[in-house]
Amino acid sequence: SRPRGPVPVFTLFRRPLGAACGIGFTVLTSSSWPIQVSAKPIVSIIPYMVIVFELTVLFGALSTFLGLIINSLIRQRTPVRLYDERFSDDKFGVAVVCEKEKIGAVEAILNSTGAEEVKFDEA
Repeated sequence: SRPRGPVPVFTLFRRPLGAACGIGFTVLTSSSWPIQVSAKPIVSIIPYMVIVFELTVLFGALSTFLGLIINSLIRQRTPVRLYDERFSDDKFGVAVVCEKEKIGAVEAILNSTGAEEVKFDEA
């Protein structure tokens, strides 16, 4: 299983905040300006679920974007060992993580498929 990044954590903890803001917004608005419609209650949760859902999605999306920006700014400061300037121009790079005893097999596979260059990083 692949390790997960920190970005979903931003979304996980901001969605309930969006739902709480949606509930608070609708309930406080209805309580501040009560309009009696027939015998229906002033505060009714069912009609407000659309606003709660929309604010949940909005807060989740904005927090995901914010988490992505923060995470990318943090990652800019980390050293990149295998980056090559040619990747930004016209070449593709493939990073393979494997055990030391399988390096020969990985090199053979890459060379048999037309790799121009194979580098190893001893990390």
